[in-house]
Amino acid sequence: MSTVNTVLEAGTYFVAVNGYEGIGNFAFAYYESSIDADYEINDYFNAANEVALSTNLVGVIDNPNDFDYYKFTISQPTIMRYSITNTNDYVLAYAGSTGSAPIIIDGNMIKVQPGIYYFAVYSPTGTYDSDTSYTVNFKKIGEYADESIVPLRAIHESSGIVFQTNVLGTKYYVNGNAIDISYSYQFSANNSGGSQNYNISLQSMDGMRCQIWNEEVQGPDVVYYHSSTRPYINVGSKNLLRLMFYTDFRCF
Repeated sequence: MSTVNTVLEAGTYFVAVNGYEGIGNFAFAYYESSIDADYEINDYFNAANEVALSTNLVGVIDNPNDFDYYKFTISQPTIMRYSITNTNDYVLAYAGSTGSAPIIIDGNMIKVQPGIYYFAVYSPTGTYDSDTSYTVNFKKIGEYADESIVPLRAIHESSGIVFQTNVLGTKYYVNGNAIDISYSYQFSANNSGGSQNYNISLQSMDGMRCQIWNEEVQGPDVVYYHSSTRPYINVGSKNLLRLMFYTDFRCF
C-alpha cells in the first residue's frame, strides 16, 4: 500500500487507475492539469479525438510513452497541410486511415482521398512536460479534380486555391470545380443625361488556352485581340481591352 501526501490548491482534480496483467512495482498517476484531463482520453488509436480542419488543437505529452491520436474525415479529394508547434521535440505523424494513404506533395503538404485519417503526436526521444502544451493544425487548402483529366496543378496556399489544367490548357479547374468562362451581360437605359447600352460577352473558343507554365509545356504564346463592345481605351482606330494576369502559385 502506498500513499501520496501533498498540498492541493483549490480546484478540480482528476485521477485515473489503469491495470494490466503481470507482476512488479505499480505506480499511481494523476493528471496535473485540466489540459491533461481534457486530452488524455486520446492515448489510443481507437480513442482518437475527432477534429475540425483548419482549427488549432492544444494538448500535452505527460509521460515518455504518451501518444495523442487525432482523426479527421475527408469527403472529397483534398489537398491539405498538417503542422505542430511546440518547444520540445514532439512529432506529428501519419498513423493510418480507412482510405488510401496520403500522398506527399511537399514536406507536410499532402493530398488525400475520401476516408478517415489518423495522426499521432509523440516524443521520439521520450521528452515530456505536462506544463508545456503543443498546438496541432490540419489545414484544408482546397479540393482537387481527377488528375487523369487535368494532371497539371498549381497551389496558392494562403488563398486556399488549387488550380488544375490539362496539358493543352483546354480544361481548367479551381478547387475541383470545372471553370466555364462564358459570360454575357446586356443593359440599356435612357434618361435626361443620355443613353447607356451594354452588350458584353465572353465565350470559350477552340484557340483559348489556360495553362500552368512548366518545362515541357509552355503557353499561351500569343494573345489575339478580337473586339470589344466596351474598350478600356482607344489607341488610334483600335479599341484596346486591357488584360491583366497575376499569379503567385506554387507548382508541383
